[in-house]
Formats: sequence, C-alpha cells, structure tokens
Amino acid sequence: GYQILYFADVHYNPFYTPETSANYCSTDPKLDIVLPTSEPRAPYGREGCDSPKDLVLSTFRKAKEVAPNPDAIFIGGDFLGHGICLREGESYSEERYQILKDTTSEFNRMLTEAYPNTKIVFSFGNNDFLWHSQVPSSSKFRYEFYNFFFGEWFIDFKPNNEIWHELNNQKSFLAGGYYYYDITDKLRVIVFNSIYYGKHNDRSNDPEGARQQMNWLRAMLETCREEKKQAVILTHYPMGKWTDYSGRTEKVITDSAEDDFNSVLNYYKDQILIGLYNHLHTTVFDYFNFN
Repeated sequence: GYQILYFADVHYNPFYTPETSANYCSTDPKLDIVLPTSEPRAPYGREGCDSPKDLVLSTFRKAKEVAPNPDAIFIGGDFLGHGICLREGESYSEERYQILKDTTSEFNRMLTEAYPNTKIVFSFGNNDFLWHSQVPSSSKFRYEFYNFFFGEWFIDFKPNNEIWHELNNQKSFLAGGYYYYDITDKLRVIVFNSIYYGKHNDRSNDPEGARQQMNWLRAMLETCREEKKQAVILTHYPMGKWTDYSGRTEKVITDSAEDDFNSVLNYYKDQILIGLYNHLHTTVFDYFNFN
C-alpha cells in the first residue's frame, strides 16, 4: 500500500507572539502591537489563535517521527493564517501581497526542510488568495499569482518537478490553480480549485475559468475510466451540504456548482475512490448516495 501524509487548514500565522492574549490573536499584518497578558507565555499558541511557527515546526517534526518516508504529502488548503489576505472591499496592496508571498515561502520552507525528498500535492484554500475567498479576477494578475505558486510548488521544490511535466499541468495550473498527479499507474489525485464555486466568490471573477475547470474535471475522470485508474479528488471546500458532529448543516458553494459537481461524480462514480474536503476544522465522514 501507499502512505499519504495529510495536512489541512494549518493557518500559519507568522505574527503570533507567545505574549499574545487569548482575547487578541494578531492575524492582521498591519498590526504589530503585542498586548501584555497575565497568562503564561504560550509559544505553541492559544485556543482561538492561528498556528504560530513553533507549533507548525513541532507538528512537522512529530509527523517525521510517525511517518518518516510517506509516498506523498497532501496539503488541503488554508496553509495561510486568517487575515494574511485582504478583506472584501480593501484596495490592492503591494505590501500585503508581499506578506502573502513571504508567508507562503516560509511555510513551504518549513515543510520541505522536514520532507526534502517527498512529493507534496498542494491545493488552495479560501484564505490563500490575495482577497479572502476570491479567485483572481483580471487575467494579468491571475497569471502572475498562479505563476508565483507554480514556481514555489513545482519549480523550486525539486521532488515536484515531474508533476508539472505531466501533460497540460502547467497550462491548467496557470489558468486556474488546478492540476493532477498520477501517484501510480492506477491512482490519480485530482486537485480541484473549489474556491471558484464558493458562495462568497464574486461571480464576475473569471466565470469562464469556472466552466473550464468543471469540463477539465470531466476530462480527467474520463481518462481515468479509459485507463482503468481510480481517482482521489483533493479540494478545499466541501462540494455540497455537510453536517458536523453537533448536527449543524451548512453549504459553502453555490447550488448550481453543487448540482454540476454531483452530476460529474454520479457519472464517474466507479472511478472515484474518495473525496478529500477541508475547510471545516472538524472531522466529518460522509458518503454520496449515487443513483
């Protein structure tokens, strides 16, 4: 069998300090205030705060002890802390964009230093874009944004070089941040950028790109059918309604996207091994009731 190491919603916050109060978690790069607290120093974080560097490093070290040589690592999106990105309505900021890139590079460096020889399959979360929950709107910025991550994930990290050599992976990634990787000749992981279909994404942000990605997903699964492969779908948003352990039910994608996605899953149900969804910050197991 194959061993996959899976991290989701790490939310790395480089601005956290051990002196941060439990009532004040600095996730806004514009704020450099450290509030004094009577609580003990907390270098590994506090409840309600995003993950500080010490916590991320200790997590990777412990993972290395438990799984020193996994066949691949999956990153389920939201590797960046809340507030690194701009909020809706905020103007473009070169400073904030540089903070996003620097934080991404630092997270990648921590992970790849722990696992320098393991392929890492990354996906985007809603906090990993320059504007929260918004895919890039203009074609010029879209290319620049995805090209930065393409360099970080596939060019600079040598074990991932062969992923972008897969047929058309560079084209699809630079177009919309989606791609695939054949872990074996019988198993394909399909990385789907679900942020396109989120309820909070402005519908005018690259609507053609959303249609193209759904068509690409069909083509990927059709290839799996023809080549007798099984598929793992890795994406950030749950692509439908979900219910957590408390009974709370929610949906973060649009109704039309849910219908389209479930139609694809139903048609290719024999090719899909599992869907790995993230974003919930809790463990939920569910199944699709195919017709």
